[in-house]
Amino acid sequence: MLKRKMAAAACAAAMLVIGGIPAGAIQPASVQAAITDGNVLVEGLDRSPNYYILPNSSIEEISAREAASLSDSERQMAINEIYARYGRMFEISQVQDYFNEKSWYFGTVAAEDFDVNVFNEIEENNIETLRREIHYILPGSDLRYISDTEAASLSAEDLQLAINEIYARRGRKFDMQEYRDYFNSQSWYYGYIEPSAFNESIFNEYETANLNKLIAIRDGGSTTSSSGSSGSSTTLEYYNFSGEYRLYPEGKEVIMEIRLYSDKNTLGAASGTDCGTVKFTVNYNSGGTGTLSGNLLKVSGNNYKLSGKGVNGITLNVQENYITVGNSKSINGNYEKTRNY
Repeated sequence: MLKRKMAAAACAAAMLVIGGIPAGAIQPASVQAAITDGNVLVEGLDRSPNYYILPNSSIEEISAREAASLSDSERQMAINEIYARYGRMFEISQVQDYFNEKSWYFGTVAAEDFDVNVFNEIEENNIETLRREIHYILPGSDLRYISDTEAASLSAEDLQLAINEIYARRGRKFDMQEYRDYFNSQSWYYGYIEPSAFNESIFNEYETANLNKLIAIRDGGSTTSSSGSSGSSTTLEYYNFSGEYRLYPEGKEVIMEIRLYSDKNTLGAASGTDCGTVKFTVNYNSGGTGTLSGNLLKVSGNNYKLSGKGVNGITLNVQENYITVGNSKSINGNYEKTRNY
């Protein structure tokens, strides 16, 4: 399904038209009217006289990531801005009015007379980068609260992609090949943070609320309201918690090592799923050492239990940077994370 979705996105990008100009085809004959299409997007833009959306668009190439950071209005008008620098006039009145307000703009060339050969290579590349389709499962999920209706309308596949998309916006890499391939195919994505090093504290209030809502729907629970207040308590599910944890009860040091098979095995896994292995090393102050080990079985959400000789019934509650171990007299407690795997 992801491959079909990626192919469809590529096809859509090939068919993209902005103002009647197909992406990749900048020809004077195609520029008969305003570059902006019929959906005029000037609302919310900075109308001050000296403002540029892209002040260095003639001398610096913008990246796909920079283009993706712009709003639809900004991207659309940034293309027009490159034309406006060369005095092009616009037939859509709202667009012409916008540039007439700029102190740097002198409109002298009618749309039908404009020759795109005036553009340098950097400007041509920037126009193509700005025109390229930018696809999101949930556009703006880092800037707004998504509605219950919007979230509930997603297929199971898109729901998981929407969850991962919030992480991907923040540069998280993915262990699973299918998600690596999908996000690497998106022009806005730049993955640079290893899963083991990613810290969810980077999320803002919108991202956290939207994650809670999406995860709750995926797991069949209640959702968070679109205003951001919780209809019921929904805890963000931590799914990449491989690492070393330590506890210092009286008379000993306990080191817990957790190795997960993959993100997929923990995130939203069914109850009873074997997600990885756990090993406890107990170093006694007297000098002795003991070990316990077993398999990590999912219960629900952030709750797990252990299976294996000597560890059956031990419970783990996973939170960010610490894990609470219970149902064991000798190694109970809150373990702090000391190393990522």
